Amino acid sequence: MTRAAREPRGRPRPTKICAACGRPFEWRKKWESCWEQVRYCSDRCRRARRLNAHWSRPRVACQCFRWRVP
Repeated sequence: MTRAAREPRGRPRPTKICAACGRPFEWRKKWESCWEQVRYCSDRCRRARRLNAHWSRPRVACQCFRWRVP
C-alpha cells in the first residue's frame, strides 16, 4: 500500500466523541447527510443508550464474586 493510499485526501475528516462509550470516531460517507445528528459510533453503542445497565451489571457482579472466592 502506498503512502498516498493511507493518508486522507484534502482536509482532515471531522471527529466526534461517542455518547455511549466515549471513544472518538470519524466522519463516514454514509453519515454525509446527517452528520450533525450522529451521536454514537456504532449500532451497539446506539442500543446501549437504552440499556445502560447492560455494561454496568456484569462489572458489579464480578466485584461481588471476587470477594467470595477464597
